[in-house]
Formats: sequence, structure tokens, C-alpha cells
Amino acid sequence: MASANASSLPIIMLTAHADEKLVIASLKAGANGYLVKPLIPKRLMELIAKLCRSALPTLRCHKHG
Repeated sequence: MASANASSLPIIMLTAHADEKLVIASLKAGANGYLVKPLIPKRLMELIAKLCRSALPTLRCHKHG
């Protein structure tokens, strides 16, 4: 198994806001998944499993220095 670094980790948004425009904006900004509170552990685990099986693009980390 290849080791993950910050530039290859999927991003999951967790928020209390279920507004469709916010969901779309988050996904356009680079989030790979979106969950609305209250957090349901089963849904989180299902989303993590889905993202681990997919080849979705992830946010790029910019190194400063």
C-alpha cells in the first residue's frame, strides 16, 4: 500500500449547512465529499470507503518556504 501525503488526501466537508449552493461551491472548490450534521458515523464510514475506492482528484497543497 502506498503511503499518503497531504497532497493526496481526499477532503470531506462536514457542516451544519445543507444549502445546495454551499454544497456545490464546496465541491467546486475541491472537496471530494460533503456531509451535513448531525454526523452519522455509518454515513461517514461509507463516504470514506467510497473515496478510498475512487480516483477522485484531491486538493493540491502548496508548500511555502
